[in-house]
Amino acid sequence: MSNSNEAFESGTRHYAARQYEEAARCFLDAANQGHEKAQAILGVMYDNGQGVARNYGESMKWFRLAADQGNASAVFGVAVMYRDGRGAVQDYREAAKWMLKAAQLGSAEAQFNLGVMLLNGHGVAQDFQQAAYWWRFAADQGHSNAKTNLAILANRGY
Repeated sequence: MSNSNEAFESGTRHYAARQYEEAARCFLDAANQGHEKAQAILGVMYDNGQGVARNYGESMKWFRLAADQGNASAVFGVAVMYRDGRGAVQDYREAAKWMLKAAQLGSAEAQFNLGVMLLNGHGVAQDFQQAAYWWRFAADQGHSNAKTNLAILANRGY
């Protein structure tokens, strides 16, 4: 077993070369040593079935382990799993809680998606002002859909 950083770097090289099975083995080695980025990537790989059999339960497990270490992309992954009912029972309130946490950690994707949840009242009270608030953060990071949604809200007088 190599150290977690070496295993992660090896996994990254294999992933970039689209050698997903070897990448998964390397990331698993690093993830089992507590490497949060490897755990987050394994969450994605299990969600997509890249180099491993698609398994939403495993995806959620790895996302949660990385999220518990403060990995913003993993926190977003947990939110999406709850929102979409993959690896967990669909629960918009739980999804909104995790989406807010990821948004606060600076994830533009989470900021955008939290805005959508606020716009539609999914798991939270419908609130156009709060939707715009979070879309502004995402837009400031270059998120084009957030910019579009802000323009639409402004056009409609919100």
